[in-house]
Amino acid sequence: MKLKKARPLYLQARDELARRIAKMKPGENRLPSEEELTRQLGVSRSTVREALHDMILEGIVTKRHGKGNFAHPAVLKIPYRIDYDPDFRELLDDPNQTLTIKSSPYQLGSPSEKMVQRMPEAEGELVYRWDWEYYLGDTLYVIATEEIPARFFQREPQYSEEFSVKEFVASHCKKDLAYFISWIRASDRPDIAERFGVRETIIQDWEEVYHDIEDHAICYSEVYFNPSCMEVAILTSL
Repeated sequence: MKLKKARPLYLQARDELARRIAKMKPGENRLPSEEELTRQLGVSRSTVREALHDMILEGIVTKRHGKGNFAHPAVLKIPYRIDYDPDFRELLDDPNQTLTIKSSPYQLGSPSEKMVQRMPEAEGELVYRWDWEYYLGDTLYVIATEEIPARFFQREPQYSEEFSVKEFVASHCKKDLAYFISWIRASDRPDIAERFGVRETIIQDWEEVYHDIEDHAICYSEVYFNPSCMEVAILTSL
């Protein structure tokens, strides 16, 4: 098989390997050697290594010294893997449905109790608070509530197309975010259940605190997932 140069070759190699892996069965999942994959795909060995490296980071392939590379077709079937792609726009990408994101008005006021618990330095400050709602078709999948201290803003927040915390903070606060810490919870939230239009009131609650490259806590985020259609997953490689 010869790959075309329409997009980076390592991504084409990755896609082809993923197609092959998806057909594998447990116990029959050892990949050919890099030399053999180079021959089969018609690309350089460095291209094969780059594709495998990408798949190892994603958990699709496990490398064991002296044993080779082993593929995991079950990983390809995991929906909503938030550990690999925390951007909800990518996480909810579906070619058969339209993704719509709605932003509520920005409100200036006191921080929530939960924000103060996770970001004690925000106590007594004014913060901007708003929601992002993520829809696939007419169904509300995700509600994300954001809170950022007003002192970080270099311009008044207004409606924008930046629907990720990293993009929004870079645009409005001129801060370069480096990482976020997450806490997974579940709580009885009839108010959120009503917004989702579901009877189940125990809602999965994902809290996040975003830090910039100087290690300042910049943003508190609380995320809710519709229990009727979305169950986020985390993969941990061993």
